[in-house]
Amino acid sequence: MKPSKRGMPPRAYIAKDVSLLVFCLVGINTVDLYNLGKGCYKDGKLCYNRMKTKGRRADEAYIEIEVPDLVKPLFLKYQGRGDWLFNFNEIYASDKTFNDCVNRGIKDIVRLGGLPPVSTYSFRHSWATIAQVVFEAGLDVVGLCLNHASPLRVTAGYVKTDFSIIDRLNIKILRYVFEEKIKKGGNNL
Repeated sequence: MKPSKRGMPPRAYIAKDVSLLVFCLVGINTVDLYNLGKGCYKDGKLCYNRMKTKGRRADEAYIEIEVPDLVKPLFLKYQGRGDWLFNFNEIYASDKTFNDCVNRGIKDIVRLGGLPPVSTYSFRHSWATIAQVVFEAGLDVVGLCLNHASPLRVTAGYVKTDFSIIDRLNIKILRYVFEEKIKKGGNNL
């Protein structure tokens, strides 16, 4: 792909924004970003069922994540038409194509920076690793945040899920990673 005047191919700019969304939205998968409807954004929260596992779990892989101020401008930048939260389905033919193009854009960025290979999953892994290593979140909490099935399924069936645990941990992680950027009030990472 031909570089733009700023040195990066156009797909790299979308890849940068999507990578920020993935990380700031607790490692959300691109398939979920692509398929989110406007109804999934309620009172500043994303409320949705994870595409990968929703048909295999009693809770339909439901999760709620508070949308950090840092990425709210991207919700406007990529605002979808009709029932879609984002316009990714207007740009890409399928969620697979979207994921592939975002990952190619990430490859363009890291190649220009001389960095090792990275993919959208790297941001999911990084979020989880920071949660566990830096903030000592238990693997059960990290699993809840990543919307993994609980190994304590029977017990989980008796307990109402408190999604605010996710939000509190995400705030800590975003402050840890972006503190200077947040202080300056910017989002142009």
